[in-house]
Amino acid sequence: MNLLQSRIEQTGLQVIATTHSPQLVRLMAKSLAQVSITYRLEGEPGTDIMRLSDMEGIQDAIEAGDLANLHDSSWFEDVLSFMANNRKENEQ
Repeated sequence: MNLLQSRIEQTGLQVIATTHSPQLVRLMAKSLAQVSITYRLEGEPGTDIMRLSDMEGIQDAIEAGDLANLHDSSWFEDVLSFMANNRKENEQ
């Protein structure tokens, strides 16, 4: 991860990577503005992408526990589902 981050800073390249690794997620906390989460909500067609920094409560959650713990506890899934339900309610 350090090598990738170094090359990105040196060259300005954009790197797209995917992981389910809590350890890698923990390292990503240092650059939230550059990290997006790709997700699919249960019962919904298609996939969405959201910048991690745009997730409701992400800063508070990071301060309370690291991203790897949030990943392990299904926090991301819960928050994304909650946000989707709020959007649906606001559209009605």
